Amino acid sequence: MKHEEIQRRYPNHLYLSYRDAGGIKRLVGDIIVIVFFVDDAESRWTEMDIQKYKDTQNQAMHWLMQEALLHGVRLRLRNAYAHLTVDMDCERDNRDEWRAAVIRQYGKETLQEYQAYYEAKYHCDEAPIMFAFNKPFRSYAVSTYAEAQQYSEMSTIASDFDVDTIIHELLHQFGARDLYFPQVVRDLVTIMGYKSVMASGNSCEVDSLSAYLIGWTDEIDDGAVQILEATKHITRQQFWDMLNAEWGNT
Repeated sequence: MKHEEIQRRYPNHLYLSYRDAGGIKRLVGDIIVIVFFVDDAESRWTEMDIQKYKDTQNQAMHWLMQEALLHGVRLRLRNAYAHLTVDMDCERDNRDEWRAAVIRQYGKETLQEYQAYYEAKYHCDEAPIMFAFNKPFRSYAVSTYAEAQQYSEMSTIASDFDVDTIIHELLHQFGARDLYFPQVVRDLVTIMGYKSVMASGNSCEVDSLSAYLIGWTDEIDDGAVQILEATKHITRQQFWDMLNAEWGNT
């Protein structure tokens, strides 16, 4: 199904509202991924662990660039790293405070201000941010609210990271949606055998729907259409209610 038909058939679909939304648009062009290695009151990064993360990040970025080539997309991914300390326990429920503490160390008040500075300084198209902690939790991308759109502006990575996790969370920042949630999607993906890095324990493949959402293509396959059909009735509030019921406040 091509873009025009997708927009005509699903004008108010929650999943499609993430395409080209928010501060980060499409995973194309020259992109620098900013990774903050954060030491907090309960965890520290060692040089060995940082190197392990960098090696994994490089593998993930190389794989994504190769995948983009298969879609005929020009993508140059670079990494920028910083190692810093904040004087608090950094948890999900106080993420606004510790994110602000990180950014203030660079003389900025907001993540968006820092990203704009970075994009201008290094002449890149986008500068997505990832916060990495050397402690276990469920890695996640955070949705922020702006201009009537929910969009993922940053990712937080735990110590049990792997290539799939880094790719998955980065794609969230460019509009890709989880394909293991809610239950109707999880069941459908399993039945179809739909391969995607956005599904659970599935594969590194960037599936058709995710490729459309991150701006790699203007058409989707039959599997993606089935997913859109199964979720077209879900409102934003219903989605967040289901999310909170399964995982709490994310």
